[in-house]
Amino acid sequence: MLMATAITAVNGATLNTVFDSGATASVVTHKAARRIGAKGVPVKITVTKVGREEVQLETKLYEVELRLPGGREVALIKAYGMDVITKDLKYQKIEHLARVLEIEENKVTRPVGKVDLLIGLDHADLHPQKVRAVDQLVLFEGSFGCCLGGRHPVCENEVFAGIHLTQVGMSVDQFLRIESLGVSCNPMCGGCKCGKCPPGAKEYTLQEERELDRIENGLKFKNNRWEAKYPWVKDPKGLPDNRVVAVAKVKALEKRLSKDKEEAKMYSEQVQDMIERGLAREVPEAEVRGYEGPVHYIAHHAVRKPESDSTPLRIVFNSSANYKGHVLNDYWAKGPYLNNQLIAVLMRFRKERVALVGDIRKMYHSVGITLLDQHCHRFLWRGMEVERPLKTYCVTSVNFGDKPAAKIAICALRKTAEMSERISRSSRHSQKKFLHG
Repeated sequence: MLMATAITAVNGATLNTVFDSGATASVVTHKAARRIGAKGVPVKITVTKVGREEVQLETKLYEVELRLPGGREVALIKAYGMDVITKDLKYQKIEHLARVLEIEENKVTRPVGKVDLLIGLDHADLHPQKVRAVDQLVLFEGSFGCCLGGRHPVCENEVFAGIHLTQVGMSVDQFLRIESLGVSCNPMCGGCKCGKCPPGAKEYTLQEERELDRIENGLKFKNNRWEAKYPWVKDPKGLPDNRVVAVAKVKALEKRLSKDKEEAKMYSEQVQDMIERGLAREVPEAEVRGYEGPVHYIAHHAVRKPESDSTPLRIVFNSSANYKGHVLNDYWAKGPYLNNQLIAVLMRFRKERVALVGDIRKMYHSVGITLLDQHCHRFLWRGMEVERPLKTYCVTSVNFGDKPAAKIAICALRKTAEMSERISRSSRHSQKKFLHG
């Protein structure tokens, strides 16, 4: 059951709204935007679907004004226009759900019908927070009141709609790539003349090759650890100092956490754990005042993972927030897709009698970042001691939410394997089989 509620726009119209912590942008239907009189400007966007398929769309970026309960305050949301967001919301028997959660029926409302608005993580401060849970059925409370989410035997199932687009040219191209597995080579030198190119079907554009080269050249091995220089495509000096927004967001976070002492404790412990493991550090006041390079603050919030015993709560740093038209992720190159081809993995899996599965613990956190990148990853915190002044911290390792993070981590992994190649023949064999193709 989707986390949904009914929200009133400034003109009095009601919008069926869902909150999605997996979406990096908010979406509104064109029909709903017209109904509330929202202003929009034409934009071009890239939508990444399951399977890393990217689709270019021409749409509008609307300014959606929502009225907070009480009628005085207004929340402004920037949302991209779509014809349809997801499947219609089904009718749910509120009296049954309220009985399960042991709450009054009038405490929550549950909309039915078409979804008008989806609020993503670009407006994470508006997302409701967990108040109570019974099995997988959860009661949330936030700026727009209470809503329900999760699943329970008394719920009607709801799923996101799937849209499949097929382009003949793309299908033919994919067929030819599969046919060339093990024959073509990575065109890093314009055709394999060196004999060192790994077999596979990865074909990079000239821009992707340059971005990959920038990422690889930015990796330096220092103090028994890789340190990455982020692939800046825009001058970081253009980043605005957004400390005033960071202060407002961390105070809003403290307000939400104060309603759940257990979650507040876990959040503080997670920040402290990051500091103890060297993933973040406190920036001394003298360094805050004396540092003359570019500075940018990133907001952070909690994401619950009840299915995880080791990390039931994870701290997420948002590098996609927009401040005065500047988005930190837009300042970096993304790099090419470096994951192994699925068909090649499946073929190797079937080749031998025994299959081994492994995982690299804290892979992203194993790679440090330069001082410049650290100061562009500043954040504020004071351990829920709200009477004390806020302290400045910075992230010191690759942040999971950064656009080039995955490429940096994979490049560091491959370079580590290349270092081991000089020591062990088995390492050279493993690198050829598992890190390429």
